[in-house]
Amino acid sequence: MSVPAAVLALLEGAVTPVYDGEVPLNDKGRPTSDRYAVLYADAGTRNSDDLPLTADRHVYRWQVTSVGEDRRQAEWVAVRCRDALLDQPLTVAGWELTPVTHESSSVIRRDDDLPGDPLFFAVDTYSLTATR
Repeated sequence: MSVPAAVLALLEGAVTPVYDGEVPLNDKGRPTSDRYAVLYADAGTRNSDDLPLTADRHVYRWQVTSVGEDRRQAEWVAVRCRDALLDQPLTVAGWELTPVTHESSSVIRRDDDLPGDPLFFAVDTYSLTATR
């Protein structure tokens, strides 16, 4: 299992549904659920100091977008995701992982770009370092 897959699994245990980078839309162009989380994860980066060495240290960063029908629902999704990521250690076979760091949070905002009633969303970013 990769680090992004482990993050997705933790989130899926906290909120349903959780989408991996893409939100399914119905025939009216709206998300199929009005309360959900979306994970946008990178594949890990190496520090330029590590380039001459083997690829044994990676920094992973990801964004969780939390969505709800109103501000309270979006906040509930964000808190559930945050707690899932910070309250238990993430484990991936073959890697030693640092604890997850909560890098940033956005204020909850209204999204009027969708057809129909607006949704509300918050964005949180996280990171960790993985070493083999």
